[in-house]
Amino acid sequence: MTWPFENDTNAIVKRLSKQAAAKTVNPYFCYSFPWLAVLIYLAILLIVQFLLISYTTGARNKRFYRETL
Repeated sequence: MTWPFENDTNAIVKRLSKQAAAKTVNPYFCYSFPWLAVLIYLAILLIVQFLLISYTTGARNKRFYRETL
């Protein structure tokens, strides 16, 4: 029997522990997130490098064709 002056918090503790267990982060996500950021960064660098190389070689080829005419 629960008296008004007793602190019976078993139900509250069980509910809070279930919520805390549901909110835990998957450790694989924590390890994969930095690798995903590095992969996106490298992809952006590769795209920029490709654009710069294609722009410079395209400009060089246009200049070469103008000189030969």
